[in-house]
Amino acid sequence: MMKHEFNLTVYNEDIDYSGVVYHPNYLKYFERARLSWFEELGFGLEQQKNDGFLYTIKNIELDFLRPARMDDRLVVKTSVEIHGRAKAQLRFYQEIDNLTQKISPMTKASIHVVCVNENMRPIPMPKNLVEKLND
Repeated sequence: MMKHEFNLTVYNEDIDYSGVVYHPNYLKYFERARLSWFEELGFGLEQQKNDGFLYTIKNIELDFLRPARMDDRLVVKTSVEIHGRAKAQLRFYQEIDNLTQKISPMTKASIHVVCVNENMRPIPMPKNLVEKLND
C-alpha cells in the first residue's frame, strides 16, 4: 500500500477559544495532505479537471484522540486502498501525529471518496492513476 506524509504547523488561526485546534480544521489538514499527495503524483485539481474527473467524499469517520495546540508541528500520514468493481472508489486512511508533543496518533480518519465526472456520476479512475497508487 502506497503511503505519503505531509508536514504542517498549527497557527493562531487554527485554534479555538479553548486554545486547541478547532475540530473542523482537522478535516482541512486531511484534505491538504490528500491534495498534496495527488499533486506529487501528477494528478492535482487542475489535472483532474482537464482529465474529466474529480473526487467527492462519500463518508468520513474521525476519531479525536488528543488535541493539538498552537505552534505544534504535525505530520499527516496517509495510505490508500482502491475499492469498487469499477475501481471508482478510494478509501484513505489518515492519521495525524504530533511531533512536538510526541503523540502518535492524535487524530485518525477513514475517508471514502468516489471518482466522478462533471455530472457527478461515478466513473472508473484513470488507469495511470490506478497504476501509480498500486506502486
